[in-house]
Amino acid sequence: MKEKLFSIGKTAELTNVSVDQLRNYDKIGLLSPQVRGNNNYRYYTEKQFEEILLIKELKRIGVPLKLIQNLLNNHDLEAIRNTLEENMFLKRAAIYNLQMKYNALVDTLINLERAIADKNKAQRGRIIQDDRFAILPIAERPILSIRRKSKCYKTNHYTERYLELQNLAETMEVDAGRSWFIIYHDSYHCIFDQGEEAEGDMEFFVNIQHGLITHDPHYRIFGGFLAACATYFGPYDDDTHRQTYEELSNWAINLGYHPKGISYQELVIGRNMTNNPEDFITKIYLPLNVHSI
Repeated sequence: MKEKLFSIGKTAELTNVSVDQLRNYDKIGLLSPQVRGNNNYRYYTEKQFEEILLIKELKRIGVPLKLIQNLLNNHDLEAIRNTLEENMFLKRAAIYNLQMKYNALVDTLINLERAIADKNKAQRGRIIQDDRFAILPIAERPILSIRRKSKCYKTNHYTERYLELQNLAETMEVDAGRSWFIIYHDSYHCIFDQGEEAEGDMEFFVNIQHGLITHDPHYRIFGGFLAACATYFGPYDDDTHRQTYEELSNWAINLGYHPKGISYQELVIGRNMTNNPEDFITKIYLPLNVHSI
């Protein structure tokens, strides 16, 4: 019996695969018309419809064309199973990464909503000292950090350090947290006492949300102490900023704690979120009864 032949248009109609897709399959060597007629046109055979069905099914479940091409050259069931398992693992990893991004988005949105609510309360004068200040246990967690002598008032230094941290996190394939942190290892007093030329032993860090680092100079465990905490709204005005530190320190001392001058800040809403300093929200932490962190 003479084999049935089908033009590209008829093949597209019968298989519900567009002419453009069939031409692309031909171009990349995935599936080409098998027979050339006396009129010099090329035709698909009925047998090739089986291959088109296989291509459609594998595409439906997300197998890349490159892997499909390998399978068309070898219809062995073991090869198909191995390819599907490999693709399953890739999809599982993609789902995990997408879930992590979704979780980070939700966390960012929740923190942003809280920050906006706190700011609105502060603007209405409804935040009193007991709301602004708190004693918090700082849980141990892994961080990615860069520690250097830096100018305390040089904004570009802050941006450079955090860009450096982002690059480190991407290179190490770890998921860094949303907030930025700065530790002033010398003492928060040096920020104010030395003015614009203030230089201090500063450590910039981000929390590691997911991912494993074993040996790296930028990795360490942070936390495991109590800290007095205050929330600071708006741009950094020297007097207001210093006043917040002093009020927080005195408040903690009156409760019987002993701040040692070391401090760190969490940039809840900073330059990575907005370019309007009026919208900045910073948490100030004074570790208690410890000499280093």
